[in-house]
Amino acid sequence: MLQFGLIAGVLCVALVVVRLISRRMWKPFDETLDRIEQFKLEDEKLPTLPDSDIQEFKRLNAALDTLMKNNLASYRSQKEFTENASHELQTPLAIFQSKLDLLLQQPDLTEPQAEIIQSLYQVLTACRDSTATCYSWQKSKTTNTGNPQKSTSLKPSRSLLHTLKTSPKESL
Repeated sequence: MLQFGLIAGVLCVALVVVRLISRRMWKPFDETLDRIEQFKLEDEKLPTLPDSDIQEFKRLNAALDTLMKNNLASYRSQKEFTENASHELQTPLAIFQSKLDLLLQQPDLTEPQAEIIQSLYQVLTACRDSTATCYSWQKSKTTNTGNPQKSTSLKPSRSLLHTLKTSPKESL
């Protein structure tokens, strides 16, 4: 019976020692995981990953650092493109609307021509809505209030396609 108690005691001590060593060994991994879980592209700030003496964790951290840097660069590029595209589209859309306004003021405007102009106004409205959606989507993604941002679904091309499909054939 004494031998059984001694063996059980040694096993318990070994289990505690293994558990403590395991926790210490996996600590850099857990810290890396915690920092990655808190990482947000919108903050445009890379987390500092912990150092480790374990070669595999060093490789993991280097790979994650490269991945996050590449993602951040892509995010910044996409953000800049969206802002520029939204801004650049405003001028042609304003010109398009002013030309439509001029056409509507023509004294010899026929009913079919007015219908075509009306369908072009619908296309213009869909384009403006799409541009505004892209701009507001980008702004909502870059606003940092400390609260999770509500995800905005982008469907501008569908509304534009719907407008084009429902417009009279003469307008195309």
